[in-house]
Amino acid sequence: MAITIPGKYYETYKAALPIMREAATDPITKQFDQKLYDILQGIAYTESRFNPNAVSPAGAKGLMQFMPGTAAFWKVNPNDIASSIHGSAKYMRHLLKLFNGNYEYAVRAYNWGEGNMKAYLKTGL
Repeated sequence: MAITIPGKYYETYKAALPIMREAATDPITKQFDQKLYDILQGIAYTESRFNPNAVSPAGAKGLMQFMPGTAAFWKVNPNDIASSIHGSAKYMRHLLKLFNGNYEYAVRAYNWGEGNMKAYLKTGL
């Protein structure tokens, strides 16, 4: 994935990549999922530009931009890079199961909320 990281967060980017590789490896089968790895990088870039202290106007926090309720549910510390990345991978796996392996729906649900995505798919609105 070719992305440009702001110099200020380049060290976070470098530190995050091996954690993302580990998080994208299935804990049971030990199979690496390149697509999940790429998505984790995309989430971190899009949501926070690899700023581990980012806070969105809606209240999402950290590198992977967890809302407080989602962070609590998935037992993620959004201020901890490793916790945030592993939590994001776990949440994405859940969303992929929920949306029958559809990466587009899973990524949209990550950003928009799974309830909103379910409602959209049901009503089209």
